[in-house]
Amino acid sequence: ALCPLARVDTTARARGPVDPPTRPEQPIRPTEMGFEGPIPDYDSPTPGGAFEQLLKQYDDSGGLDVLDESSGAMNNIICVSFPLPEARSRLLDDLSGTYDFPVALEPCTHEVASDTIAALHWAQDSSETIERHLCRYGALLLRGFPIRNPQDFAHLTEALGWPNFGYEASGGNAVRRNVVGDRVFTANESPPDKVIPFHHELAQTTRYPHRVAFFCENPAMRGGATPLLDSGNAYARLRDEFPDGLAELQKKGVRYTRVMTVDDRPHSAIGRGWSDTFGVSTPQELEAKLASTGDKLEWLGVSLSHLGVDGDRYPVRHYTDVRPAVLVDPHDPERRPRFFNQILAAHAGWRDELNAPGASVVLGDGTPMRQDMLDAMERIFREESVSVQWRVGDVMLINNLQVMHARETFVDGEAPRRVLASLGRDPAPVMEERLANSQLGDGVGSNREGRKYAWQATGGERRTHGPPALRESKTRAKVIRGNPGIAARRAAARGSSHAASASLRAFAARRAVLFAR
Repeated sequence: ALCPLARVDTTARARGPVDPPTRPEQPIRPTEMGFEGPIPDYDSPTPGGAFEQLLKQYDDSGGLDVLDESSGAMNNIICVSFPLPEARSRLLDDLSGTYDFPVALEPCTHEVASDTIAALHWAQDSSETIERHLCRYGALLLRGFPIRNPQDFAHLTEALGWPNFGYEASGGNAVRRNVVGDRVFTANESPPDKVIPFHHELAQTTRYPHRVAFFCENPAMRGGATPLLDSGNAYARLRDEFPDGLAELQKKGVRYTRVMTVDDRPHSAIGRGWSDTFGVSTPQELEAKLASTGDKLEWLGVSLSHLGVDGDRYPVRHYTDVRPAVLVDPHDPERRPRFFNQILAAHAGWRDELNAPGASVVLGDGTPMRQDMLDAMERIFREESVSVQWRVGDVMLINNLQVMHARETFVDGEAPRRVLASLGRDPAPVMEERLANSQLGDGVGSNREGRKYAWQATGGERRTHGPPALRESKTRAKVIRGNPGIAARRAAARGSSHAASASLRAFAARRAVLFAR
């Protein structure tokens, strides 16, 4: 399983880092440390004593302060920064405790923080761990990594193992411009004074991406945050407040409709033309492509000439077949129902000179949506969301099956706001391939694949100098997860359990979260 249930406790992280005491002030319960067994004596130096048992159990459940000594690579080590100012604490369950949404990651070493190739190797080596976090927590923010341009961003999504999901002919309605092949493209370029409401990417289609990544090349002077929403929480709130309405929605599903022309209308947030939307050139090709899908077309001819749309632009009203409104991510260990749709975005955001407000989404049987429920969606989404302010070089990784995103209005400075996007198909097959290769490889965490990426073939071979020391931050609490089977060997190589004991005591004092494998 890519996303096993991990025991997690982050309830004390908001208190910040503290100086490690001689021993923990309070014993750490086994469930908080991610292993089973009695509370050990941390200061026991005797071989086979309580500390050695603790170290073994601790190593088996993930390990702390571990490196791949054969290559010097930072394999499967994740450093979680102190919570973002805008993050919210979320309760996962009574056993696991709380976590911060979104989870923010930062480099563990100076090399990963300063060298792009090292950061890409870190991303490749840590891809399985990152994927487990996305399955469990929904969104990760990478801050402080040397991702400096669109090419770096494209290489990062490759290193993470995301099979590319091109936006061309995807059925999406936003005008996009490709930047790096079809892997990196502009985010929705609707006018800065327009809000882009909450939505799951391409949820109005039958073929949607599993992963969404954003890269901030240049933030806005003011505003322009990207709000995030755990749609599992949205579902739970709607179930409590509108049980009958949600049941009807789940039973009937939804249908979306949009008027478009053959060409793009860049001034509109939904102005993508039907030629690019569906990857066709003529009306006959469009009809043939949609003939077996259940979608319907209504050619409008010259009926929109009063709006400046002549018949030679082939305006058409597109009706989707019935789409589900709720989804369960198959890789979610909690199997939580998610409010997976574009209902609010279609109702509040699909409007321009060709599309009337509130006319873009109905129930699956054609009846209108309940207005009180639509109003409640807008309120609940706002109350449950977190708005992340961008910094240069930030990368946001989103599990599109679990988390909605939006865009706030903004004001540009001298340079315009530029946030790029990349989409990924289900990465599970790649993760399984990497896991199999690591088990057949020459070391734990070795993510050797048959393919060779461009960034590896052009001076990007792995460094072979000694493993860097784990960086201790003075201002951030660390959450570190490493390879099993290495921590004990490193402790033995040091010739003394004192240093390892100090490291464990520091971890226990901070009461950070251990992401168990």
